[in-house]
Amino acid sequence: MLFDLRIEDKVCVPKAKGGLGVRSLVLFNKALLGKWLWRFGLEENNLWQRILVAKYGVELGGWRTNPIRGAHGCGLWKGILSSWDDYFQHVQFVVGQGNRACFWEDKWCGDFALKDRFPLLFTCSNNRGATIETVLLRSAAGGVDEWNVTFTHSFNDWEVEMVVEFFQVLSSVAVPNLVPDGLKWSCNKGGVFDSRSFYAALNNRPGVMFPWKCVWKVKASPRVSFFIWSAAWGKILTCDNLMRR
Repeated sequence: MLFDLRIEDKVCVPKAKGGLGVRSLVLFNKALLGKWLWRFGLEENNLWQRILVAKYGVELGGWRTNPIRGAHGCGLWKGILSSWDDYFQHVQFVVGQGNRACFWEDKWCGDFALKDRFPLLFTCSNNRGATIETVLLRSAAGGVDEWNVTFTHSFNDWEVEMVVEFFQVLSSVAVPNLVPDGLKWSCNKGGVFDSRSFYAALNNRPGVMFPWKCVWKVKASPRVSFFIWSAAWGKILTCDNLMRR
């Protein structure tokens, strides 16, 4: 059996995790195209967005088109939409009117959707597909809004604490009613999508903390640094490795 000297799997890993930090073209292309997913949900009045909606239809909330199942004639948008799951897991909703955000399925009151945070309550809910607007009873000026969330059965004594926590989470979120629903990007502090942070999220691979500054920040030629890096991963033909060959 030959000793494997290949290190392709570490080329695109960040230097801090023991890689070379070379940008993956596949992931970088996906990160660049992600801006169109972000813009689609926010630019309702733009011509390009309306053309896509007219051609493919739109899902509840209007954040993306319906899934594209045709094999021909729709390669560009179909390719962009294929990154939806990777993109959407880093999106949170900023609720205003509440007509474009799903109460249970979207992340709008924390880092997790309510259906994931309270799965038992979700399974026995009467309105699983409801928007926030349909379950929030708006009060008159100066009053207190009420949540009209109903369930299929009454709860047992040992479940009351979970129900109380559920409504405490709801009451901790202020929901204005004058502004449209919006999006917040969770991969940076500004909350606005950018390709750089999306690429970092896509390339967030598991790895060890590597003393990369001792390898790449020293006053030595790149050839020497690369030799040290290769030796650190055991990919140099030392006597031990030659014996394994």
